[in-house]
Amino acid sequence: MFISASTSLSKCKSLGDQVRVKALRLGGAWAEARENLATEAERWFGRDPVANIDDWKAVKNEVFRTE
Repeated sequence: MFISASTSLSKCKSLGDQVRVKALRLGGAWAEARENLATEAERWFGRDPVANIDDWKAVKNEVFRTE
């Protein structure tokens, strides 16, 4: 499945897809590392997509190290 940078996070079917979209939006090295980031996120948090903002912040803080 091709994921556009304009894809809505809420329409993603897995956490990995949500992480890939965020990485594409950030661009640069994040976009290049999106597959590795998605794999790590799913390993740490499971495949289910995040459903609320607090959970998404926790995932972002861990995966992207953005506190």
